[in-house]
Order: sequence, then C-alpha cells, then structure tokens
Amino acid sequence: INNIYHKEHKLITKAFNAFSKLPQVVLYNNKFTIGKTTPVLSFNIVNKSCEEIGSELSKMGIATRSGLQCSPLAHKTLGTGESGTVRVCPSVFTTEFHINTLINSINLLIKS
Repeated sequence: INNIYHKEHKLITKAFNAFSKLPQVVLYNNKFTIGKTTPVLSFNIVNKSCEEIGSELSKMGIATRSGLQCSPLAHKTLGTGESGTVRVCPSVFTTEFHINTLINSINLLIKS
C-alpha cells in the first residue's frame, strides 16, 4: 500500500508541477506533501468549462471526472460551486507515460 501511495503521489506531483507553470491552468491544490495529502488534483483551464475539458480529454483517451463530482460542499469550500473542476487521480495502473500524455493534452487544449 505504501509503495502504491508513493507512486501515485510522485505522478500527481509531476502533473501539478507541470500545470503550475501554465498561467491558463487554475489549480485548486496548493501543494502535495507525502503523508498529508491524497494524490488527487483538481484544476480548470481559463475560458473553458470543466465539462468541455473533461470531454476533450476523454476523446484523447484520458479518463477524468468533471463537474461537482458528487461533492457540492467540497466545491463550495473551494469556491468552485458554480463551475466545478476537472479531477485527476492516478491509480496503481497509471504510468509516467500516462501523466506525460495528460500534460501534453492539456497543453494542446490550451492552444486550441
């Protein structure tokens, strides 16, 4: 279990670090700290709805959750109750290739 957590944490941190360099990406996580945070990343892209982002990523073969994700109170706390977010959660089966594909896909969506 510990190895899986550390792997997932490393992957989501890579995505977070890449997205934090993109001014068009709005991140709702401050940072990822081993032992204190779960490997879940919530974000949006400026001038795109989370549903649009999720749909486009799905067409690219990337599974995400978009909207309020059955958690309206969490979104109220984040200030995303009206817009929702896109949520990415790596699993034991997620590889660095998958995260690189996600990062490249977000860069494509920003340019489109």
